[in-house]
Amino acid sequence: MNIPQQNLYQRLSSSFIDYIAHSVVGECQVEVEFTGQFAQRNVVWFATIRCLSADKDRKQYIDVQLEEAENPRVEIGLPMKTIDEPAILKSILMIRHYKNLREGRHEFSGSEK
Repeated sequence: MNIPQQNLYQRLSSSFIDYIAHSVVGECQVEVEFTGQFAQRNVVWFATIRCLSADKDRKQYIDVQLEEAENPRVEIGLPMKTIDEPAILKSILMIRHYKNLREGRHEFSGSEK
């Protein structure tokens, strides 16, 4: 983990802040950063959480990208109309508790909320 990421990890993990939002909560797409683990390392995840539109396949997904091993990115597609704070917190918990999460796209079924 590079110095800025390590500092961000330490600040987030030692505070009462669950995530840092980089876009407006309540839209169809929200970008957030949060702490977690990946490949048994402490990391700061950069996540894009987006609504699945009505004209696309309704399968929810998690897509992990590792352009830089120390800065994993994840895109999460949810069948919702807007991404609110409870959806963000549930997404963070899902990533933190996903067993054997690895690079690539992982689809799972779900229904629109």
